[in-house]
Amino acid sequence: MGDMEVEWTLAFREVFQDVQADAIDDAHYYQTSEKEQADRALLPAVRRLQQLYRDEVLVSDPTDEASAPEVAEEQWMLFLDELWLVVGRVMVAPKLHAVTLPTIAGLTGAFLGASSPTDDAGEKKKDSMDELRTEILNRLMEATKAEDKNVRLRACQMLHIILNKLDYIEEKCFGRLRKAMIPRASDKLASVRIQTVFSLKRLQDEEDAEDEVTAELVRLMVSDPSKDVRKVALENVAVTKATYRDLLIRIRDVSDDVRAVAFRVFQEQFLLKDIPIEDRAQLLDQGLQDRAVEVRQACEQMLLQKWLPGSDDSPVRLLRALDVEQSPALCTRVSKMLLKHQSSIDRYGSVTPSVDVVDLLSRRNEEPAPDVTDYLNPASVFFWREQCVYFQQEEKNETKLSSLLPTISDYLKVLLLASSSDLSEMIFVLQQLLELGRSLDYQDEFGRRLLLDALAKILRDLEMDSQLIPSVMELMAHIYALDNSQNDFVRVVAEIISDLYDPVDSMDDEDKTNEEDGQKKLTEEELDAAAARFEFLEAHMESMEYESPEYIAAQKEMEELEKLLQDPKVLSWLRCLEILAQLLKLTNFNLKHPILSGVGRYILPSIESDVPALREAGMECLGLFCLLDRQVAERHLIVFWKALNNPDEEQDVKINCIRAIMDMLFSFANLTPQIIRATPVDGDENENEQETITTETLPLEDVFLGLAQLAATTQDDLDIQATIVEGFAKLFLMHRVRTPSVLAFLMETYFSPRLQKVQLLSDHGYQARALQLLSVFFPTFVKASTKNCTLFEEAAIYLQQQCVGRFQELGDEEREEINQIDLVTCCKYVYHLLSHSEQVEEPVNVKNENEEEGERPKKPVVVNAHQRCAHHNRLTINLCIDVLAIEQLRCDLPRIDASFLDSRQKLLVKVLALSDISAMESRSAQLLLNLLNEISTTCFSSQRALAKSIEGIHKRLKATYSLGRRQLNTSPDSEDPEDALKQDMEWANERVDERAEAIRTAIKEAPTKTKSKRRPQAKGKRSSRRQAESSESSADSESSEDDAAGEIESSQPPARARSTRQSMVMAVDRMRSRDVAMKEAFKKAKEAEDDEDDEEEEDDEEEGESDEEEDEEEESDAAEESE
Repeated sequence: MGDMEVEWTLAFREVFQDVQADAIDDAHYYQTSEKEQADRALLPAVRRLQQLYRDEVLVSDPTDEASAPEVAEEQWMLFLDELWLVVGRVMVAPKLHAVTLPTIAGLTGAFLGASSPTDDAGEKKKDSMDELRTEILNRLMEATKAEDKNVRLRACQMLHIILNKLDYIEEKCFGRLRKAMIPRASDKLASVRIQTVFSLKRLQDEEDAEDEVTAELVRLMVSDPSKDVRKVALENVAVTKATYRDLLIRIRDVSDDVRAVAFRVFQEQFLLKDIPIEDRAQLLDQGLQDRAVEVRQACEQMLLQKWLPGSDDSPVRLLRALDVEQSPALCTRVSKMLLKHQSSIDRYGSVTPSVDVVDLLSRRNEEPAPDVTDYLNPASVFFWREQCVYFQQEEKNETKLSSLLPTISDYLKVLLLASSSDLSEMIFVLQQLLELGRSLDYQDEFGRRLLLDALAKILRDLEMDSQLIPSVMELMAHIYALDNSQNDFVRVVAEIISDLYDPVDSMDDEDKTNEEDGQKKLTEEELDAAAARFEFLEAHMESMEYESPEYIAAQKEMEELEKLLQDPKVLSWLRCLEILAQLLKLTNFNLKHPILSGVGRYILPSIESDVPALREAGMECLGLFCLLDRQVAERHLIVFWKALNNPDEEQDVKINCIRAIMDMLFSFANLTPQIIRATPVDGDENENEQETITTETLPLEDVFLGLAQLAATTQDDLDIQATIVEGFAKLFLMHRVRTPSVLAFLMETYFSPRLQKVQLLSDHGYQARALQLLSVFFPTFVKASTKNCTLFEEAAIYLQQQCVGRFQELGDEEREEINQIDLVTCCKYVYHLLSHSEQVEEPVNVKNENEEEGERPKKPVVVNAHQRCAHHNRLTINLCIDVLAIEQLRCDLPRIDASFLDSRQKLLVKVLALSDISAMESRSAQLLLNLLNEISTTCFSSQRALAKSIEGIHKRLKATYSLGRRQLNTSPDSEDPEDALKQDMEWANERVDERAEAIRTAIKEAPTKTKSKRRPQAKGKRSSRRQAESSESSADSESSEDDAAGEIESSQPPARARSTRQSMVMAVDRMRSRDVAMKEAFKKAKEAEDDEDDEEEEDDEEEGESDEEEDEEEESDAAEESE
């Protein structure tokens, strides 16, 4: 019996040996993947194992051939031990061939999975195979907990290969596998985590939205530090509604490989119709503009191989699926790619326009008339324009271009046909048609004149949407530029502006008596009811589905209400300013041109208007007007500055002011803004009053600091912040600004906790635009020149001192609102950008003392990189000065709360731990080491941890300095080092005194600043409360006069904080006509507010006197202590 056992176990081992040998031989001759190498010889080997199992483990009764075979327990245990012996040897082997483990694991899995519940064998055979499979899996699960990293890795790899070979897993074993493999997802080895991901793929429950295994894979996909782990988790996580958002965010991963895999997952797992429209645009926008080539290729393959066939190979349908109206820039890139793809497939084939102009014009007079949207819809017209632009500019194929472009007469007919339609989508269609007009051939003089007349008529039409003005003006400028007749363009546009503006002045005399249109003047109550209905519809449309019947009906009703509430004077004036803004953008003339020099009469009155839309347009025009002349810019910059500092001004007006100021700073170097003041002089009663004109200069540094501080402190308005950041980034790169404090404010903006929260709350993980701009600006600025590095160093020192000197009142409940930046992270970033280091190799000709003769010389050893600049020295010196200043302040002011000073010293020590030292500038390095030595001997006597940290920093920097001196082979300085160090220490002591005084002043002023910060907030609350009370009283009086109007107003939704330009121009009469009771209420509230302000001033004076008395007492106490 023993010989028979030995014989079949030898045969058992031979099966695995033969399979392993064949796999190794195939690996030398065939370039195939590991999976194919392991699967090549599995089928015959599995049959041999099954035959051995049937012959040796299953014993049949020779007397009863019909009975099912019995399981020999001893043989079954021996078979299990032999199988585990083979598997265990693979796991503990010191070295393995690349194909050994996949082959052994594949054969084991194929054998264990060969028997399924539907097998025809007996129940006992199935039970024995299930037990064998369960036992092997249990032992592998125990092996995943081994201390040896190779055993854990191979056990996880075997598990995932065996699990993939099994057709099913028992429920009891399924649960144990999940519990055993989930902890391996947190293994310290990335390779173990990768194999764990492969195993967990089979263990997911896609029907459970809160599946633990899926959640673990999502965690690895999102937050694992290894890009390989994130990539594998991304490929193997179950695609469900719960994991969709996490998959989408991976297109913004920091690794190129992970981003490319994300696009491949979307290509394989998702259909175009399953992805929301906004996410389609985000996918293409990120993928087609990615900096990595492989990511762009993956995105292009998704577009061309999956999305285009899913749209029936129709570019127009694909563009319609991308919502071309909401993302035209993205659709332009997509159209170019589609046209390039079509040209590569059929380069010499003919092309047809996506809009059949001939068929449209031939059927327009039929009864019934064809639907215009069947021909002129946004996607088809957009792709038609892209076709013309591509073959005109990219391929420059005149033959294909001529087959796409219509004649001028046909083009004009199509343009008029589209303009006569009332659909909202026709605005986008008209924009595309107007842009298409720049590709036409204008040799037909008659057709060109007709087209110019039609464009001028569009500009004069007040009912035409203002979004068409830029496209109309650009087409007109293009046509006039063909004949080099820009003077004619300016003259024609100026005539249009004059025709629109001249009736504005006469409207006040004629408006209410002239009722030729047959409309009756609405009462105040009817205007209020219409305005309330308009506000309600506008708020309600945000929750409606776009282009639904309810949405279209509400839009039509809003258009009717808008016509009812519009003021013709405001609309005409606004149209003048919009046309004028485009004229100033498109002209190349300056103010010496006679027409342009007189356009100021349209602009200056608008910036004083009480209508926000007019002020916004006026500020835009004034900013463009100032770019035409330096002196005009210097005189009017103060206008933008005052509007920007007005807290009651609209957001859009402020953004226009910022853009105007930045544009003037870009255009004119060394700008000197002027403030012109007119002081009246009293004279005789019969004589005219005289005025004294004085001119003052507004320091440009104040403008820079004000804008930078606005960018750093802006909390809710990210658009204003991004506009300022973009402007300053350009100014710094143009060397127009060299102020360290301004650069420090930009650094504070970059590390603002509020912007970081915005990034975390974003659906797609996108940064705020200000963060994106600054993340590119700072490295570019530092690498540009050494002067920029010095300026960046000064800005970092300024920001560090500001952070250390920011104190607040004890017990302040608004402590979290200050949002102190993370100084450690900021300084770490500064050190990184200013680390101009290089690697130095030790010379090979220096013989080691321990090196014996005849021994082979060693290779040059790369030692730690040394700094090629002294930025770290100077930064760290200022940190040491602040530490000493705080320690001096601790001795001078023993009554101060020690927590204030301890927190700042701990923060500075953390930053010192990040510092480095440079031997390039020996003098600053010696001063730095001496200051650290002084800190270690005089500071932190009661804080052992900080004292040890300082000692460790001192030793590290001293060793680094010695090594750097040795590497540089620097000669001794000609100047006496002791005298130089003495001078430097005197300077450092003076700086310590200055910083101590500055910090002392900041501590004293902290309560006053806190109160001054709270006072305007309290005043704003009081004024808003009074306004609410006065509005309630006026509403009560109105409701008593007219109950119906009161019911309408009670259903009115809350007013919006900011309105769009379209709603700004409404109800101007209602805005200007105020009720007498309302005015009296405001007057009484103002008087009460003045009385309270007087009381507050008296209280402040009393508080100031008490503070002075306390300061005098402190000084006297300090004098007594010193005596």
